[in-house]
Amino acid sequence: MNTAFQEQKVDAAGTVFARHSAVAGLWVADDEKRMAFLPAYFTDRFMRFENAVFQVGQRTLPDGSPAYWEFALSDNGVPFLYPKYGVDDTGQIELIRVTNVDGDHEDSLHPILAGLHTCRIASVIMMERADKYRLSDDDERLFYDRYFDYRNLALDLADQLGPGQKQAFIRLID
Repeated sequence: MNTAFQEQKVDAAGTVFARHSAVAGLWVADDEKRMAFLPAYFTDRFMRFENAVFQVGQRTLPDGSPAYWEFALSDNGVPFLYPKYGVDDTGQIELIRVTNVDGDHEDSLHPILAGLHTCRIASVIMMERADKYRLSDDDERLFYDRYFDYRNLALDLADQLGPGQKQAFIRLID
């Protein structure tokens, strides 16, 4: 487990989480204990959702979709994925270049906000393909609700993730 995280909890699916030490209100799944995360929070179509996240990442992250994504859960139960991030020489988290879905606007976001942006768009893809993916009405409603959960969580976290992050996120989703 990453030593940057402390305090643990286990969800009903058996996923072990550690409290994120730098971002209040977030829990990050343990690298070795995260296999139940996607099925527990994204229905039996979790592989479709994960694939949608990676496809959106390829479209909206101009520097390339990262090879590794963290699985996170907010204190109020919102599950999402975000690109694993590094720090620069000064110890600051490296921001990620992100575009809107049309690719006509770009901004730099904290990786957690980039993940929420990506999951938000992936939720739209799931709703658009509900018939093709044979989503139940409840599953489709879940992704509809998650779409708004991701926006709200991003707006709630943006101020603690750095100056100008809320404005950058709003510009990308506007």
